Amino acid sequence: MNAIIFDSSTLISLSEKCFLRLLMHVQEHSDCRFLLSQSVWEESVETPNRIHRFELNAERIREAVETGLMEIVHPTQETQKWAVQIEEWANHSFFIGKKPLAILQAGEIETMALYLSLRADAMAIDERT
Repeated sequence: MNAIIFDSSTLISLSEKCFLRLLMHVQEHSDCRFLLSQSVWEESVETPNRIHRFELNAERIREAVETGLMEIVHPTQETQKWAVQIEEWANHSFFIGKKPLAILQAGEIETMALYLSLRADAMAIDERT
């Protein structure tokens, strides 16, 4: 599958800089699909729509999905299995006292899980961790 899986922060950055249109040109000249998970959709569109300051980027991303530039991928059993494993590795590796330190959020975890389960070509993620 020729696909790139996007995380929220990368998607929001592309939207802020009006670069989502560049993805249209890539898609026109290749058979690449641009995918995002349900959690990424919620983080980049649904939540920001309730915060007026971030509404413009949310609407740009919504339009990219509605026009077919990007697709929301709902988790399969394999994706969920990977998500559980990634969450366990990432968020149970370090502790503060006896409490595990959460390093990754749902969007990052689902992005990585989709990448692995779909055997995608690339993952666009810009987290320091």
